Amino acid sequence: MSGTILDRLLVSVVVPTYNYAHFLPVALDSVLAQTYPDWECIIVDDGSTDDTAAVADAYVRRDPRFRYIHQTNRGLAGARNTGVRIARGDAIQFLDADDRLLPPKLERHAAYLEAHPECDIVYGDVWFFRSETPDVLTPSLHGKLTRSILRRVHGNAEAFRVLQHYNIMPVPAAIVRRRVFARAMFDEEANAVEDYGFWIRCAALGFSFDFCEPDEPVAAVRSHGASMSRDFVRMLRGLITVAHAYENAQITPSLPLIYEMALGVEMAERRSRIGGARRIWRAAAAATEPLTAMRWRVYAVATLLLPRPLFLPFIATPIPEGPYEWYRKLSRLFRRRRSATPPSAAAR
Repeated sequence: MSGTILDRLLVSVVVPTYNYAHFLPVALDSVLAQTYPDWECIIVDDGSTDDTAAVADAYVRRDPRFRYIHQTNRGLAGARNTGVRIARGDAIQFLDADDRLLPPKLERHAAYLEAHPECDIVYGDVWFFRSETPDVLTPSLHGKLTRSILRRVHGNAEAFRVLQHYNIMPVPAAIVRRRVFARAMFDEEANAVEDYGFWIRCAALGFSFDFCEPDEPVAAVRSHGASMSRDFVRMLRGLITVAHAYENAQITPSLPLIYEMALGVEMAERRSRIGGARRIWRAAAAATEPLTAMRWRVYAVATLLLPRPLFLPFIATPIPEGPYEWYRKLSRLFRRRRSATPPSAAAR
């Protein structure tokens, strides 16, 4: 790592927790296991009623780099924002209380930020694990993909373009420089996908994202029955909330395409199905990611054809991992065949 011990980045690890005392030790142990020593860890207890305070106190007594903050329940975004406001670090690492960091995470990304002063947000791959098999990591939530779907982007323009179609990473994937939070924070009105909304806002404000090689996991997200990632309708409603927040803030002249799609869904649900379908179709027509464009066109048609109780769950449900894996394999095969076709044959 470049730099001396005295000038290395201090990384603040912010751990929001609400009634996750049974998971919290695994998350905090993963911070202790980091190969990078220059960190502080802020445990933000968001009004827990279980043994969270006692668990946190044991770590505060064990290592002075841990700090514990208790607040009245404000939700995940509010807990993260509290941690950011009291953090002393040059950069912020978020870690949900049911997830964990892998040992080289902070060292690898702190080194990247030191070597690339133009980078605002550095991130790496994240894999998944189940509570019953914590040592088994898989590249996808349900374990049916052969490699991660996390998108690797570099710079601001590419990040903003891709983020207009889908989220590029779970929140523990990244370390974010402190300077970012002078202009962007998590939307506390959203009860889901506030991290995705935060990434979009950062990209829209001109901050630079970089995926850090090598292509191996640096954090692990727990898959269990209470995981927010399994509540798809709630996530869609959270997306609508952050879309309105972005619209009201007037950050850029036009809304990101994912927000146009989400507000089209809201329009179809509450006011005009035809108007909502048109808005979703316009977003699809402007999309530059082929699979996303195809999905949004299907959403527009479903908005017109499906009964109201059915179209929202249909739109909220992601593509199953099995069909998506086949789509990726066929896409790779098509690209290989196209690249192997001689120019003269392709012209005929």
